Amino acid sequence: MELNPKDKNAIYFKAEAYFALKNYKKALTACDDYLRITSVNVFDSNVYSLKTKILMISDNFEEALAVIDECLKIHPDDDSIYATKAMILLRHINMMKVLNVSIKL
Repeated sequence: MELNPKDKNAIYFKAEAYFALKNYKKALTACDDYLRITSVNVFDSNVYSLKTKILMISDNFEEALAVIDECLKIHPDDDSIYATKAMILLRHINMMKVLNVSIKL
C-alpha cells in the first residue's frame, strides 16, 4: 500500500508513530513535512505540540519555544498551547537549576 505523500493526516500520524517508536529524527522530519504542505487546520496545534516535545527531548529548548510561539500566532485561543509553553519553560528552568548545582559541586 502506497501513501499519498501530500496526505496531511497520514503525515501527522506517521509523525506520531515515529514519536511513539522514539525515532525522533524521523518524527521531526514528518512534522516539518506536514507543516510545509498544509494550510492552517485543526491538526496544526497537535503537530506543533509534537514537534515541541521532540525538540524538548533533544534539549533544544530555544527552538521548542520558537515553534510554540509560532503556533500561538496561528492559534492564540488554544489553552493547550499555553500549557505546552509553560511545560517547556519549567523544564528549561529545572534543567538550568540542575546544571547550576552541578557546576557548584
